[in-house]
Amino acid sequence: MTKINKIQINHINHIIRYPIIDSISFVSPYLFLFLSCFLLFQNKLLLSAYLIGHFSVQFIFALLRIIIKQPRPENNTPFEFMGHTIKTDKYGMPSGHIGVDFYSTTFIYLFLQNYWITTFYLIISLMTIEERLRYKNHTFSQVLVGALLGIFFGYSISVIYKNNIDSTKTITLNVNSTANTFI
Repeated sequence: MTKINKIQINHINHIIRYPIIDSISFVSPYLFLFLSCFLLFQNKLLLSAYLIGHFSVQFIFALLRIIIKQPRPENNTPFEFMGHTIKTDKYGMPSGHIGVDFYSTTFIYLFLQNYWITTFYLIISLMTIEERLRYKNHTFSQVLVGALLGIFFGYSISVIYKNNIDSTKTITLNVNSTANTFI
């Protein structure tokens, strides 16, 4: 069988491929990185907080994979992107794609509070979960832990940011009020 309504069936592994959805899911961490930079560009401090969190999540997840050493499913399917087969690394706990996606979704939701943007981020994140499970790149537990950790880090970075900004404003107000008291 070749193509059926833009759905391609792989006879060897019996995996249904959706080329556009799969490609979006595969590049979703980078898509979110660029889209979030665009959305947060006007607020340099908020953009900096997002970027620090984004790259920290990637680093922490890579470190966790080395520490936990839980392998990916044995029958995982390499992803084909633009004619190239991309093999995955050996360990899959936690899922990095899902972690970064849910970090970005949580961060954007907490700061922008925009229904449409958050819904878009959430749909892409859920598509990525489906793609990671369909290709058997991760087990359900690896995806679940990745999502939960991503939400945790998105929330944590937002709390740290809000606390630092609030304390900065408080210090500024205290200095100004003290200066006004002495004048």
